[in-house]
Amino acid sequence: MQLFLADCQFPDIENQVKAYQLFVEVWENGEIAKSDKKDNFEMLFRVHAPGEGRVVCLCKAESDKEILSILLHGEPSLAFIWNLHL
Repeated sequence: MQLFLADCQFPDIENQVKAYQLFVEVWENGEIAKSDKKDNFEMLFRVHAPGEGRVVCLCKAESDKEILSILLHGEPSLAFIWNLHL
């Protein structure tokens, strides 16, 4: 597995609000805890900066495919611009 730094920027307030509503929902129902550590993915650190419309994550993963599926939490209609650093 590799270390990845994902720096995500929401392009507009509507996507940011939708993403944070989804995040709160999956946090409260326990899905975050289940998805933060899997065989091919481990979330090491997550920072949310709502005032800037950003989320920064440090994780270990097999590939960017796992990171994207975790960040979107099964919601492919969320839009954000992300920079991925190895």
